[in-house]
Amino acid sequence: MPLHSNSLFARIALVAGLAYAAFLCVFALDVFSESVNSPADFVVSLLMHLSPALLVLAGSLLANRRHLLGALVFSLFGTLYLIVSWGRFHWSVYALIAGPLFLCSVLHLLAARQSSVS
Repeated sequence: MPLHSNSLFARIALVAGLAYAAFLCVFALDVFSESVNSPADFVVSLLMHLSPALLVLAGSLLANRRHLLGALVFSLFGTLYLIVSWGRFHWSVYALIAGPLFLCSVLHLLAARQSSVS
């Protein structure tokens, strides 16, 4: 398998992963509504809120090189989210948060298949 493929599925998967990481950054805006005692507490709170987005960003960059590994990572992220938060929210929340992760996983599988065929 080549280290880097320029297939359409690979490009769409990368853009989808980066867009999803940006979407997760929106949830970090919650930090500004909290009362924080010190600048250090603010930074720690901001990093905690941004950690999911940073994980998805790292997964996207890793998956850009190794699509099968990326498919595994994104499906692991989606499954982990479902396990940790099951029963807390309406089903639409699970679809909104875990759905794009599984979509990115499928896109990376298709990119890996396309790069192995060509």
